[in-house]
Amino acid sequence: MDDFMPPLDIIAYQPSRTCTSCGKRKVLDQFPYQHRDGRGSYRRVCTDCRNALRRSKWAEVAPEQKRAIGHRAKGRDLTPEQFAAKVAAQAGRCLICGVVPAERPVGRPRLDGTRAMNQSLVYDHDHASGAGRGLLCHPCNLILGNAEDDPARLEAAAAYVRYWAAKNLAP
Repeated sequence: MDDFMPPLDIIAYQPSRTCTSCGKRKVLDQFPYQHRDGRGSYRRVCTDCRNALRRSKWAEVAPEQKRAIGHRAKGRDLTPEQFAAKVAAQAGRCLICGVVPAERPVGRPRLDGTRAMNQSLVYDHDHASGAGRGLLCHPCNLILGNAEDDPARLEAAAAYVRYWAAKNLAP
């Protein structure tokens, strides 16, 4: 009896549960953890099924409704009609860089070499007052947000980029 080996599932036991959506038994790490009234528990639907359900529901929502939902969620009541009027007034271009977002690839390259296309403008707002300013592409809106709307910081960043661009171009 020296070579007795217990079953592998006894050695490497991991708590698991069955997903109520796909019916597969999965390790608890694959279920989102939720906190409720000081006590926590794992959801009954696995992360993969939950994400698939959210993607399918979000895919059914029209793009103009998605933008309107986002604007209302941030406290800016902008109807889809008002958003469309702003897009038309700006000829679909970002107020900072002048690019039409549908023409600009964003993010890291995918495995197949392609990149996602950011196809919408975002409604920029003053972080101090909350007042809307105009429509920007996502990268330009991030620049303003990360610089905390500070003109001096933005000018310093521009000078920094110019300095290094000139230095790298010099022979």
